[in-house]
Amino acid sequence: ALGLMALLSLVIKFHVFDRTARTTAVWALDTGKQALGGCVAHFLNIGMAKALHRSLAERRTADECDLYFMNFLLDTVFGLIMLFSLLQVYNYLVSRL
Repeated sequence: ALGLMALLSLVIKFHVFDRTARTTAVWALDTGKQALGGCVAHFLNIGMAKALHRSLAERRTADECDLYFMNFLLDTVFGLIMLFSLLQVYNYLVSRL
């Protein structure tokens, strides 16, 4: 249901608010790419949470949902920091051309 709501919000945004020259096919490919990336990240996080849960089995300090949330949070925070840093390096290199 959450995925359907996200897709519906993107459809509404495209038809109501998007004033770019993108065609529907380009929009669909962009949206599909983002959805696929989100699904891959989701299932990788599930796998990592299960693996961490098995490795911490003797302590039982956290369940799989806790580990999934922590992995998602760390991935988001450090991923954004890394992407922002790479963008700064890229902008610096391009400005020197």
